[in-house]
Amino acid sequence: MSSAALFINYFTDRHSLMRTWKRAPPLGPGISEFSRRYFVNASFLAMAIMSSYFWASFPFDNLCENDYPAPPAYYGNKTIFRFDSNETEFLLANETTPSFRYCNQDFFTAAGRRFAERFPYVPSNQPEGDEWMTDEQESVTQIYGWAAVAACVLIGITFIQGWVESVVQWLWGDSISIVDDQRVNFSDVTNISAYIPHVASDVFSYPLFVCAMDGIGEEVIDWRDPLRKHAYYDLTKDAEKILEGIDISNKCVFSQVRKMCF
Repeated sequence: MSSAALFINYFTDRHSLMRTWKRAPPLGPGISEFSRRYFVNASFLAMAIMSSYFWASFPFDNLCENDYPAPPAYYGNKTIFRFDSNETEFLLANETTPSFRYCNQDFFTAAGRRFAERFPYVPSNQPEGDEWMTDEQESVTQIYGWAAVAACVLIGITFIQGWVESVVQWLWGDSISIVDDQRVNFSDVTNISAYIPHVASDVFSYPLFVCAMDGIGEEVIDWRDPLRKHAYYDLTKDAEKILEGIDISNKCVFSQVRKMCF
């Protein structure tokens, strides 16, 4: 069972690696940074403003209580029929029954004022004469309203900062270092390796170099042949021997690699 599981896992991963998986596109963190700065902040701002609006517009019935009771014409036993069911309700109206009037509790359209005059949604911005908030509602609305104003200011600063950074980067560009200088020279590292053009051969145990090894130090090659030097695997030497008498110095046949010290 273990052999079968390992066999299936091996061939599945090999197929995925060779046929299915691809290198991730070089997008970088730009999309996530843009989303975090703009979309997340805009969602938070919308939540703060709409929460303030819903608390201020509660209870959404557009009714304000008058200072005087219901008129005598409404006194007596009244029967109320519900439209959504067959139930009925009986109500006794007298001189203690309050009366109500229509008042627009929608801060978006209240009193026909502009948005700048209605925001923030605090008790002082209720239409004059048509105040509907209770004392507790006024306390909560006061907190939510000014909290929404603070959110607008902070998120607005974040947006402006992002726009300024984008313009500056677009005009002058920027350079961000993602590593620290370790103060260690590359040539001082014990296990260093440089790319040397080479080809693999079934005849030799080590790769064959397709460039002249005269200007390359052996310390940048990450393998060693205990019996022979690296120059033994230099194909340019073979070409000079085979094509003896033919000048190939001006021909772009082999790669050129040089070690430079500063």
